[in-house]
Amino acid sequence: MSPRTIGIATQRQVRRERRGPAKAPWQLKVAVNIPGVNDLLGRVVGNGFRPEHIAGARCRAASNAVCLKKVAVGIGLVAASAMLAFHMFRSMKRRESLLEW
Repeated sequence: MSPRTIGIATQRQVRRERRGPAKAPWQLKVAVNIPGVNDLLGRVVGNGFRPEHIAGARCRAASNAVCLKKVAVGIGLVAASAMLAFHMFRSMKRRESLLEW
């Protein structure tokens, strides 16, 4: 008997025994309700237990995170500079208006 014949025979047997919709075992229902298990299962299915690595390659996620961090710092500096300039301009206007009196 070939492995294919055994597989077909097993599937036929399972179809004969099971009538109606399939039900998940209670262990699976409990495990899926634990926070983070779905993410872990997705990672294992997507990457496997031992994802492959190329020696000397830069991690793409790490380089994107560094770039994103630099952009965020730049936006923060521009916002802080704009706020500082606005407050200086506003205080200068107040001094001018006080001098006019």
